[in-house]
Amino acid sequence: MQPPLVVGQVVAGRYRIERFLGTGGMGSVHAVRHVHTDELLALKTLHAAIGQDAEAVERFRREARAPARIESEHIARVTDADTAPELGHAPFYVMELLRGRDLAQVVQDDGPLPPALVVEYLRQAARALDKAHAAGIIHRDLKPENLFLTHREDGSACIKLVDFGIARLADVEVAGPTRTRAGYVLGTPAYMAPEQALGDPSAVGPWTDVWALGLVAFELLTGRRFWDAEGEQLYVRLLVDPIALPSSRVVLLGPAFDTWFVHCVNRDVRERFSAAGEAVAALAEAFGQTLARPSAVSVAPARPLTVPPPASRATGFIVGVGLCAIAALLVVFVSTFALHAYRARVPAVGLVPAAPQTQERAVAPPPEAPSHGPPPALPPSEASAPHVISASPAALPSTLTREQRRRLEVLERLCAQGTFTPAECAGKRAAILHGNR
Repeated sequence: MQPPLVVGQVVAGRYRIERFLGTGGMGSVHAVRHVHTDELLALKTLHAAIGQDAEAVERFRREARAPARIESEHIARVTDADTAPELGHAPFYVMELLRGRDLAQVVQDDGPLPPALVVEYLRQAARALDKAHAAGIIHRDLKPENLFLTHREDGSACIKLVDFGIARLADVEVAGPTRTRAGYVLGTPAYMAPEQALGDPSAVGPWTDVWALGLVAFELLTGRRFWDAEGEQLYVRLLVDPIALPSSRVVLLGPAFDTWFVHCVNRDVRERFSAAGEAVAALAEAFGQTLARPSAVSVAPARPLTVPPPASRATGFIVGVGLCAIAALLVVFVSTFALHAYRARVPAVGLVPAAPQTQERAVAPPPEAPSHGPPPALPPSEASAPHVISASPAALPSTLTREQRRRLEVLERLCAQGTFTPAECAGKRAAILHGNR
């Protein structure tokens, strides 16, 4: 049993409790002072009940390890991790104490942000994301609450990406004891990409964080979330219904933002931007600004992701001293072909239009606890099952697009579970079949 911490108590022989900062779904955060260096830091501990859950403990340790792999001023620095007798030998970690507000609080206090400020904040966040992706780390919980606005010594704004508790570390999920199970969903539903909501870890990649980046941009610019539903209906919006263009809700965003949004929040992962930095550079252009687009090499994963291998790969190379240049070109071609072959394996459905109070924070507990289980509309057994359309294939028009077939597959699952009445199922099925894509 983990005893409560009190002001003045020393943890692990070196951290004196200064004050309580906050609590969340997984743990509590205290401001502490290092007894040897006098540095003011933040110490995060797990709740006693969660400390009995091996997977929760592993996620907590992952939250401490992941930032250490990413060298960026836009990642909150973790300085120590250990266990302590004062905590009942439960794990804790220590990180820099962040002074400021997360972007959710900024929008709540100040209202929607101007485009130039959104571009700047997301440009900094994208630098952290691209470096994380290059290290084989997918954040999987990008949202305004996990983007913290602090300031440098010269007063300039500095965004810090925090909370790697459910991040996907490629090497951990390949061989770790708590490998994410198929059909087991991690993340905050309002910002999940479809492949994440379906509980397929092998389909999650940098493009999953790009989806969330699009939703975050919409929220910062408008002051409200993109999805207008919660719970089971949110999964219906995410997986089945047509995705509305932003201009159909907020006219001031305009068609240029619509085009950008389509390339972030698109059910077809091949239609999304290939990197967060590329997405933000395009967002700047949509608002009449210019940012340098990062090269693809700078964001290529350094570790292999846990994904199925491409269906095929060219292997023949022309060998010979006089043909070295041609062989080098073949290597580039093979790499590009393999990437497209891999992305083609991920299920895809296209996106189409439809009618200041200062905080001190470490990895601050999010106000909305992430979902750590299967979506209510898609149980694990269904999320990993082969896609089958209930209607007879012969009864389906031969002109159906891949998107229509995919939406019909998900709709039939939901109808079979009783999510909709027969009349609602018929109406939604007819809308998909008659071109409401």
